[in-house]
Amino acid sequence: MKNRLLVGCLVGALALGLGAYSTKVFQTTTEKPVSEPYAYETCDIGASESTVALAKYAQGSVTKTFELTVPDLTRPLAKAEVLELPTGRNLIVGWESLVGAPVLRSDIYPLEEIALVEALNKYLPKDTRVFAMPALSDRLAALSVGTYPFAALASLQIPTAPAGAEQAVQRLESRWLGNTDVTEQPAEFQSFLEALISEEQFGAARLQALAGGQEAYVILHVRDSFDVGTMKPEEIHVGLRDFPGSGHAHDMTRQVKTWIAEKDYAAYAVQQINGGETIRTYFLAEGTDKATLLGQLLPFNTSGIGLVNGTSLVFQAGGYWVYRIKPVGVSN
Repeated sequence: MKNRLLVGCLVGALALGLGAYSTKVFQTTTEKPVSEPYAYETCDIGASESTVALAKYAQGSVTKTFELTVPDLTRPLAKAEVLELPTGRNLIVGWESLVGAPVLRSDIYPLEEIALVEALNKYLPKDTRVFAMPALSDRLAALSVGTYPFAALASLQIPTAPAGAEQAVQRLESRWLGNTDVTEQPAEFQSFLEALISEEQFGAARLQALAGGQEAYVILHVRDSFDVGTMKPEEIHVGLRDFPGSGHAHDMTRQVKTWIAEKDYAAYAVQQINGGETIRTYFLAEGTDKATLLGQLLPFNTSGIGLVNGTSLVFQAGGYWVYRIKPVGVSN
């Protein structure tokens, strides 16, 4: 039963695809198919201070803002903060859903991005391999030191579209992509995903093997749990739900805990979004989901956070958790 409920949540939440709003975004008929289901329109509101700060790490870049609009809807569905790089490419560094659920991609918070980028450029050994999800790897490859083997795979993260709208979505999203020659996920990325959804000790060993036994780093965001869940729905069961963030902190925490207990979910992690007006809650359904490396590296199990053998926590800001993958044979 819990698995069926989670599938409903995954579909309805719109992350890496379109769910609840798809009937409006991709409304088609046999007589007149819609070729442009949505559009990115230039926004008059300037970029945030954090995005302006990010631009300094890509010299010569220019900040821009866009709104995601849909025909026949009076309000935008999302807002994008973008860096136009000297190469002419547009890189999304901020993304905010304006409809209460992720739209096309998980939200990206520039305030978190600048904290991470500053830390990496200050402390990360140059040319060190860093494993992170493709979209994050793509951003960091443009803004920070380090080597990001999955950066090119961002071109594969085009949102899934309902039948009849695939080409339109690919065309609209291609403006944000770098290397579009990549057509399939390499075995190395599949090994990374398998490591994250493996039981803790085996997953950590897989990361060490992926790093070739050498020192490397892995960066995860709480939202990655949901994205991994959409990629591996049969192997790890992840969902999300938003709760009102206004009111007494104790009452809000109790509300989340009560809901998790009623649903009999194994673990949860929360993040305040929309300026604290919303508590986004990510949850793992089963004890086996919590026992995965992903469940242990992210704050689903606060008593054991940072204690996974083979890794060491080196940085945390907002939803980001950065771990050093220890070389094989090194205990500290």
